[in-house]
Amino acid sequence: VEDDSVVLLGDNSLQLQEAAANIFIELLEVAIHTILCVREVYPAAIFERCLKYGVPVHKARHPDVQAYIVSVLKAVKPWMTKGQAKTIAVHILDGRSHPVERFVFDVDPASLASTRHDIDVEAALRGLLIKLNACDSLLSPTPKGCSFAVYVLAKPECEQPLSQDMTMPWVQATPLELSMTPTQGTPQPAQPPLAHPLRTIDLGLFQLAVHVEESKSQKLQSTPGASLPIVLLPPTLRFCSHALD
Repeated sequence: VEDDSVVLLGDNSLQLQEAAANIFIELLEVAIHTILCVREVYPAAIFERCLKYGVPVHKARHPDVQAYIVSVLKAVKPWMTKGQAKTIAVHILDGRSHPVERFVFDVDPASLASTRHDIDVEAALRGLLIKLNACDSLLSPTPKGCSFAVYVLAKPECEQPLSQDMTMPWVQATPLELSMTPTQGTPQPAQPPLAHPLRTIDLGLFQLAVHVEESKSQKLQSTPGASLPIVLLPPTLRFCSHALD
């Protein structure tokens, strides 16, 4: 009987981890589309209006943008299911590929003993989407010609990516590309990024804290240029095992 109980507990644990990963990936997909629209990374004309969790949101219609986001989510999910990554960051990059904003999603998995079943998950997610839709009021305008990249903060012991999706190769992030402070020799003095908490929610299976950081210095240095209709980085997913700067 003891052996059967252990097996059942293990199966239940795997099922809960899979369920938590599914909820997070679904939310992340909506969040990325919302961020790209609200922060005007791409022209408003490529987005269509739809409802998610009862909240009006926007989804990119451009096939390349859709395919890119789907590939990102497919690559991220195994890390989240195995608990080998706890933070996902969506970086908004200026025309020189310097990060000017960073939307950070910190996941804190719940233990089996503390997992709650009295949570209105949809209401919690609805509140987060409302905050994302209104984040413009907290942030300065983004420079023209922006792009974006997704970063995964892996646990130190996680050395090799789990994804077998060869269309989305993994690249070790460098400290320079993660830094939101100006590089040496720039005219503006270094300023630490400003952090704006957006929402902390308890989803029963895990807790999620979301905040956005913006680099005032980088935005001051960015020179407006012609708006590019679609700017996609090469299909890679960045990962790192050290804290975001």
